[in-house]
Amino acid sequence: MLRLEPWDNAEATRWDEIVASFDEGSAYHSWAWMEAVARLKNARMMPLGIWHESELVGVLPTFLIRRGPLRQISCCPGGTGYGGPLVREAYQQPFAEQVDALWRTLRADFVEFHSQQPLPQLALAAQRYEVQEFQTIVLSLAPGPEAIWARIDGDCRTGVRKARKSGITVSEATDDSFLDAYYEMSKETWSKSNRPPVYSRRDLGVVWDTLRPHNRIHAFAAWLEGRMIAAAFVLCFNQRLYGLDRAGLREHYRLKPNNLIDWTMIEWAASQGIRSLDMMGANIPGIAQYKSAYGGELRTYIAVRKDLTLAGQVGRWLYLWLVPRWRRLNCSLQRAGRRQLPKGEQHEQSPLQTV
Repeated sequence: MLRLEPWDNAEATRWDEIVASFDEGSAYHSWAWMEAVARLKNARMMPLGIWHESELVGVLPTFLIRRGPLRQISCCPGGTGYGGPLVREAYQQPFAEQVDALWRTLRADFVEFHSQQPLPQLALAAQRYEVQEFQTIVLSLAPGPEAIWARIDGDCRTGVRKARKSGITVSEATDDSFLDAYYEMSKETWSKSNRPPVYSRRDLGVVWDTLRPHNRIHAFAAWLEGRMIAAAFVLCFNQRLYGLDRAGLREHYRLKPNNLIDWTMIEWAASQGIRSLDMMGANIPGIAQYKSAYGGELRTYIAVRKDLTLAGQVGRWLYLWLVPRWRRLNCSLQRAGRRQLPKGEQHEQSPLQTV
């Protein structure tokens, strides 16, 4: 039988070493990311070892989130990134068969995790877990910039050239002075979906302050005439990059700043000996088409969820019903408030004009 045991905080370095030993070990499993998430979600960080007798066969980066009387155990709070169990191949079947009993030792009402590992879905389904498949695109950087440039889609190369001819430049951020401007861009980007940004201004600061000292996060910004018009964040772990967040001003989309940002990241990463770039998400056709232009490999990962108690079932239903409506209402109120501001005040509210 498998069992879960808490991981000693003093063994953070050892944790990352074990994560890096798995092909599927990602920045979203790393210790620094877990520390950031704990602050972002006001959650209790619960790193766990997965043991078979005296053998450590895997790790499980979990968080305890209290929603009133409910206990939610999540490996990917907010649905961000991968997270989830990393289990040695020989123990993936037993883990999938015993996962229900393992979760219940944590007294959870609801559980969720993501996984790139080929966990047996039949074993999960037999325990009434909800399993969804998602896709991402991973670009190998091993061939080097010249070979990558030769194989990417012609329209993508044209976009890079167009951005350069338009006078756009891309640079890496070295401190957090750009975050205010980035957040304003992010609000515009997400407003078309009638939603607030995934990361609030506070969230951006927490992620930057937690990961930057470990060299685990990088940001690249596109500039036109001294103004930031697009930017992207990537996480870095074990010589791999993972897309985290990006935003841009719609009025400049036609100039293709994102193409130049992505190409600049590819050139920079290859020069640093980074092996791959996971573009994180290829589930929306338009976005998948753009990302596939770089010639990456389409890969599948799964999202797994289950209500373990009746209270968890009711609580999740209420959450899924209320939160989207609250987000839409809040976003609409914010847009209405901005429209009511005098024109001069609107200009003063935007740091983009002074960056």
